[in-house]
Amino acid sequence: MNMTRNHSYFIFVLCLFVWSYFSYSNWIGSSEFWPVTLSGYFSEWKQNPSLVYKFFFHLCLWPLHLFSMTSAEHIMAAKAISVAIGMATYCLLYAIFLRTLKPAIALLIILIILSSQVGFLQFGKIRSDLFAFFLFTVGYFFFEKWNLQNHRIQIIALFLLEFLMALTTPKAIFMIAALIFLILSQQNQKMKQKLVSLHVQYFLFVICVFIFSLLIFSDRAVLNAFSSAWKVAFQSLQDSDSFWLYLSKQNIFYNGPLFLLLTIGIFLFIRIRKMNCYQILAVISLVSSLVLVRPLQSFHLVWVLLILIVLLRDSFANLSQKILIPILLSSFGLLIFKFKPVYFSSNTLQLQTIDWLEKSLKSLGNFEIFDGLGIFPRTKHHLNYIGPSDIISQESAEAHLYHGRPEVVIFTPRMALLSVNAINFIQTEYRAIGSGYWLRKDIKINLPEDLKLPTALFLFDLHPIDASSAK
Repeated sequence: MNMTRNHSYFIFVLCLFVWSYFSYSNWIGSSEFWPVTLSGYFSEWKQNPSLVYKFFFHLCLWPLHLFSMTSAEHIMAAKAISVAIGMATYCLLYAIFLRTLKPAIALLIILIILSSQVGFLQFGKIRSDLFAFFLFTVGYFFFEKWNLQNHRIQIIALFLLEFLMALTTPKAIFMIAALIFLILSQQNQKMKQKLVSLHVQYFLFVICVFIFSLLIFSDRAVLNAFSSAWKVAFQSLQDSDSFWLYLSKQNIFYNGPLFLLLTIGIFLFIRIRKMNCYQILAVISLVSSLVLVRPLQSFHLVWVLLILIVLLRDSFANLSQKILIPILLSSFGLLIFKFKPVYFSSNTLQLQTIDWLEKSLKSLGNFEIFDGLGIFPRTKHHLNYIGPSDIISQESAEAHLYHGRPEVVIFTPRMALLSVNAINFIQTEYRAIGSGYWLRKDIKINLPEDLKLPTALFLFDLHPIDASSAK
């Protein structure tokens, strides 16, 4: 297949814009609403520790609260930011592959990633993982090769990037480790020693500043915020089957071409040359992240796979196009053939429901909504996100329900995680104003009684891992 760079650029841009359209208008997952709403409540950081350990992520979404718009418009504005970051991430990945691969091979690898289930669904999500992975691609693109004359500027820029990644999501610590090891694997011995020495000094400095700030301010809220981020992660170690859920038959089936691409890369890498110690350390950091992070989070799997593919990138350059391209094309064709239409579900119904409710409930004035998800970023909320398998958030939500008595309760599937007593309280103290909508009984207002909340309107993210785990 003879393909010039211009031809590959044209096909890549065309496919990227098609993906961006579908990604922007696709189903909004349950985990996407909460950060959009929470980003407007930085003053509540002690009650919501994710505002601390995901500070940069929420800071990127915060400016949207400064503009006048409806909740539906606000959500779609945040969606546009995430889709734009997803597009930028794909562009950087494509540029990284083009450095050592022929245009045809680089394009096919990107198309397989772009159209795989996790690649298609996840890169447009409003998720901290997406923001952190974007920073990873920025770091690898700019710092894979070093200019020895300007390495001081590069070191400062790299440290700043790593700092922002750490403040985007706690899971970024694994990305940071992989990024450092991958950069080290490309340097000469003199530069390796200098990078290792500077990183050791940098991390010691950060730890000392953190400890010093705790002693000065005598406030453990920040420490508790960061520690709370790892409590759930380490709980997964108690489940011996936790890691293997990533490699379930269902997950491999839906993302078969992506796993096949990785398998080909591993086979070629082992056959052609051995890994150096830094590449081995990068692999160990990535695999260890799969052990620590709960398997409900499928985007975690996709960035681990993509970093491994980047690590194995050079292997594909050593295989004849006559052999590699038919393999990749058949994988791509298989993926398109089995792709389910459900993954192209529109978010129109979700946005219409949010818009309808917001307009209908305006007559209540300064009303408060209790939904466990935060689907109204422009409406007063008790910050009562109910996380799956999160007993603390459930207890906090129930306490507010009993004592705060919010005016409106929307029975999203997250509300089903509440205790029987809490659900009985809702049925006793509230009146139904439609299927799934409850209004406090002492509030007299005329609202349509026939609106029905579709069962899966705000259910889950439509991930294969999520769906299988929800059974």
